[in-house]
Amino acid sequence: MSIFERAWKRLQERLNEKTSWGRNELVILMSECLQDAVTEVEQEFSG
Repeated sequence: MSIFERAWKRLQERLNEKTSWGRNELVILMSECLQDAVTEVEQEFSG
């Protein structure tokens, strides 16, 4: 398991422990950031 995968798993576990009102918004924001990063990497490899 890569460092990124371990960090992501740990972050998900810690988020699941949270019950605050902002948790869902944080999960959405993180997902958007990850998708943006994937798009950038795909563009680097295709172009």
